[in-house]
Amino acid sequence: MERLAAGVREQAESPRSARSIPVNLGIDFGTSSTKIVARLPYEAGTPAFAVPVPASARAEGHPHLWASQLWLTREGAFSLAPASGAPAFCAMKAALMRDDGDRAIALHCAPWAATAMEAATAFLALQIRQARGWLLTRQQAAFAAGILRWSYHVGFPAASLDREDLRRRYAAVCTAARDLSRMQGALTMDLVRAALGSAPTTQEELERRGIALVPEISAAVAGFANSTKRDNGLYALVDVGAGTVDCCTFGLGDWREEGEIGCPIFMADVAMLGVEPWRSCQDDAELAAFFEKKVAEQQRGVIWDTRQRRHRSSERWRTGLPVFLLGGGAASDMHRRVTAGLDAWLRRSIRDGGGARVRALSVPEEELRFDCRKEETHRLAVAFGLSFPFGEIPKAELPRSIDDDVPARRRDIEASYVSKEMT
Repeated sequence: MERLAAGVREQAESPRSARSIPVNLGIDFGTSSTKIVARLPYEAGTPAFAVPVPASARAEGHPHLWASQLWLTREGAFSLAPASGAPAFCAMKAALMRDDGDRAIALHCAPWAATAMEAATAFLALQIRQARGWLLTRQQAAFAAGILRWSYHVGFPAASLDREDLRRRYAAVCTAARDLSRMQGALTMDLVRAALGSAPTTQEELERRGIALVPEISAAVAGFANSTKRDNGLYALVDVGAGTVDCCTFGLGDWREEGEIGCPIFMADVAMLGVEPWRSCQDDAELAAFFEKKVAEQQRGVIWDTRQRRHRSSERWRTGLPVFLLGGGAASDMHRRVTAGLDAWLRRSIRDGGGARVRALSVPEEELRFDCRKEETHRLAVAFGLSFPFGEIPKAELPRSIDDDVPARRRDIEASYVSKEMT
């Protein structure tokens, strides 16, 4: 592929006196698809480009969703395209997040066997390489005035923010992938293992390589938080993916540093309740009813714990809690129905409460150059937010660093709590 070869080239023809042009790659590494948005944050109009995907590699036929698939050849080389006799792996992110993600065999092609970390590293290295190559070959005019300085902002699951082991795993994968993306030739198992074996995970080393691990929730709301539509206060977010549903509550407001936006995350949960698990059981009435109940319990549990102990004092309980619904599975009728039902549930649960207001989290069309239909740009919200300069992405506070609100008295809890049997 032309862009893979171009992605490792540097601008050797540019004079040393040329100015530096920062380029941010926002990489939304997903279970079923990966999205990349490239932004030139300090050029006129701060142009942002959704990196297009070849037709053969598209997920769901979307022009900017690269199916998260990787092939391993008998020669021990990784590929983003099918190769004769090579097996494919399609669940790298899910495998990486498992407790045994650094050991689990993710991809096997005798005599080779790749772990989840090795597969994820190879996939991200090739994605970075192809994205760089596309920009260098298709957007040459934008880069004619200087030498590119690349930064890589990679989304990190909100529900895993308190897991230091997973953060280190992600850090190793990203630093190794960045280094490998700059190498010429085939990406082999030996190269990946060598890169991972020496991959640093400290914050200092990530910064030196231009890498930032960004909570996906902060990235998803970055466009909204930097717009005139932002209203400081408590929010909830439901991100329906192919395999999982991520649900969290968070706040938006002024950060300690002047001009920055804070994003305290009060509660977060991820569960295998996405579209694919739902499709496997929706034709069985009893199983479908049980599955839908679990989806509702997840969303209500996160919101209710926030109400009872994490942010009891928020005005949103009285005026209405805004709930963002996004993700590839947001079109699922069942998931939409459950999220829409939060309004009536909250009104029943909180006396004189304002319920919930479900809203879409769209990408500002005037800020992004894309090839898909306008109604499909919401799939790019996380990658779009990741492409912002790091200082403009809301600063996340981890749940463990946020104190609970003053606990409610026991009789207040009993008066307003809605049990599972009452739903």
